Amino acid sequence: MPWKRDELAWVALARPPLIYLGGITLSEDAREEDVRAAPAAIYDSWGRLSLEPHGFERWRIERWYVRPAGPVAAAPDPPELEIVAAPAEEVEEFEAVSVRGFGGEAAPPIAPGTFHIPNPDRRMTLWLGRIAGTPVAAAMSYETDLAVGIFGVTTIEPARGRGYAAAMMRRAILDGSGLPAVLNTDSPVAARVYERLGFRHVGDCPQWRAGPVSRTDPDEVRT
Repeated sequence: MPWKRDELAWVALARPPLIYLGGITLSEDAREEDVRAAPAAIYDSWGRLSLEPHGFERWRIERWYVRPAGPVAAAPDPPELEIVAAPAEEVEEFEAVSVRGFGGEAAPPIAPGTFHIPNPDRRMTLWLGRIAGTPVAAAMSYETDLAVGIFGVTTIEPARGRGYAAAMMRRAILDGSGLPAVLNTDSPVAARVYERLGFRHVGDCPQWRAGPVSRTDPDEVRT
């Protein structure tokens, strides 16, 4: 994916795959012109932008949480749950359970690689939870120099309420890295799981997506 970045913003130069962002403000000094060309949804990290005139609508607010570096309190995993770091050949299995977890039992099947493809970046770990060989839960860890980002934590509906998400999180935090962990959610249920593991709410992030609103530059309307 081609992209550009400066001290104000990161912007994709081509439309990213479904669910991925097209722009992110990296400074509270960023302005609309720094991200207006983004080809997909934009994170307005400081909530400072007004992007309606540029073809976007304010879509949702995601709440961000941080957990300080340190060990996770010891707790046993549910005995029936096996958690593994999924290798490249199991990415399709990981993707399928993620779609089922986020989309519900009625989620239509997807073509493999719609959301996730094998990623050679060693900083990314895909966690897969199985019961008797059947995948029921998923999570992702991405380790940078400053923090561990946690994404895509989900459990399929029939397996919820059994402590699987907390068990997946205890792996995804990577407490042995000595780094803080960060994540976002718009689910109050998920937030309670994270707070029990030591995460605290630190801010809210508006997300913008292309929408049918007034535009100041009609020649640049994206369709």
